Amino acid sequence: YVFSHSGDVDRAARVWIDASPSSEEAFARQEAFEGNGYPALIDAVISDHVSRSGSSCMEDPAAAAFLYAVRNEEDRMFACMNDAVTRHGSREFFELHPVFQPYRTSERFRQIVDVVGGQ
Repeated sequence: YVFSHSGDVDRAARVWIDASPSSEEAFARQEAFEGNGYPALIDAVISDHVSRSGSSCMEDPAAAAFLYAVRNEEDRMFACMNDAVTRHGSREFFELHPVFQPYRTSERFRQIVDVVGGQ
């Protein structure tokens, strides 16, 4: 996120590609990035995780919420945030990470963080 947010999209892409659990996924992520840019790469990452886990909130709902926030997919982001806070009780990631800044004033965000999180 830091690399892409600062404009170093190539370095951000390299991190996502290098983090691939298999050479096939790395190749697919590389092709997505080269063909259609960073948003397509994030879509490939999401697709990989959803395929493995069978859930739109993937193996790690906080990470899924992060990816959906990057893609501006609010409904999925909030669903995964809710899952993460409900299962793990951790609100700090959502309250502190800058990718969630645009959502912090929304009623849905506050409800998940304050009500579900038990504040």
